[in-house]
Amino acid sequence: MNGSAPNGKSINWRALLFGPLWLAYRKTYLNAGINLIVIAIVSVASYVAERQLGTLPTAAERAVYIGLTSAFGFLANWLYLQHATIAVNDILMTSALTHIEHRLAGAGSVSAAAAIAMLTAPLPLASCCPNFAIGGVARQTGK
Repeated sequence: MNGSAPNGKSINWRALLFGPLWLAYRKTYLNAGINLIVIAIVSVASYVAERQLGTLPTAAERAVYIGLTSAFGFLANWLYLQHATIAVNDILMTSALTHIEHRLAGAGSVSAAAAIAMLTAPLPLASCCPNFAIGGVARQTGK
């Protein structure tokens, strides 16, 4: 599902579509948290702008979300490679020879529970800021 160009650059469609959920599923929790925080900051800024200006700057907000998700789609494979390289090097440096295969297998799995947790994490923010939506999809509120 990942498209790869001849120059080695690729886009990760799952990451582009699911953002921080994909990162949490792949056990890159720090990157997932950073991605979610960026989405939250943009959402809160949009909410404040709506309250101050009386209107939601939808074109600008959507441009920011599209830019963030596009950049994330292109960077996701690199972020995951960095995460995996660090994890493998750590296991190789700290494990006894007999335990390396077992630790590598455990480190390479995925976490559906973390993805589900990422779905529920923004609920308090969504209740106070109606413009917030996970995955960078803004919604307008009626007045």
